[in-house]
Amino acid sequence: MMSPTLSVFGSFFPTWLLFALLGVIFAFVVRAICVRRHWDVALPMPVLFYLACAAAFTFGSYLVWLA
Repeated sequence: MMSPTLSVFGSFFPTWLLFALLGVIFAFVVRAICVRRHWDVALPMPVLFYLACAAAFTFGSYLVWLA
């Protein structure tokens, strides 16, 4: 079985790190949408919400990529 790596510019890069970065970017996009629509004031623990969004997108997209 091969390790989950991607060839990026000729160097092998761990895919979990790439998907973690995409998850953080997705969380920033969700935060921007929430701030623009004034939904962020209704969140009781926004840090936990954005962390959960990042984790959900990271794990979900990684599972889709593995399938």
